Amino acid sequence: EYCETSSGECRGPNYDGECFNPAIGAYQDGCDPGFQCVDNKCDYMQDTTDGTTSSDANDSNAGCGECEVLGEFCDSAIGECRAPSYDGECYNAELSAFQDGCEDGDECIDSVCQVITPAPETEAPGEDDTCYLLCSAGNYCEDGTDECRGPNFDGECFNPATGAFQDGCDPGFVCSTYNQCENE
Repeated sequence: EYCETSSGECRGPNYDGECFNPAIGAYQDGCDPGFQCVDNKCDYMQDTTDGTTSSDANDSNAGCGECEVLGEFCDSAIGECRAPSYDGECYNAELSAFQDGCEDGDECIDSVCQVITPAPETEAPGEDDTCYLLCSAGNYCEDGTDECRGPNFDGECFNPATGAFQDGCDPGFVCSTYNQCENE
């Protein structure tokens, strides 16, 4: 059984050949090109080296995994990396899928749904300026701020030891492709 987005009703197929499409949250007649109906759900078909195809349901390594382009996320509904399609669309990492906005208690930051975690109460008010936001790849939240950002100029790199961006990195460190100082 799958739950349709429009009605909230959970059900199985009404007839042979009707299949649930998780990208639209509804049952449809068959599946779109590149997808196959497996256990009444449209699954992405991935080409294998021998020219045959296998579905995500049967292949634990299928899908897009980690995305290489900053700002793109692995959308499990289509098995590809992509950026948000419209303003307000946000990536839900728990579901590995895009959605309109975020669940209650979450906030869309850098196109990713995130729980805003308050700073621990171990310090007296104002003494702990550590930023606890989770940012998208290549962006960081500097201590003392409450927003994620990338470098402001070529060569600016985030130093996790200081919680701040700086010009280049300290000796023995290099600036990674994700704008963070790392050991050489």
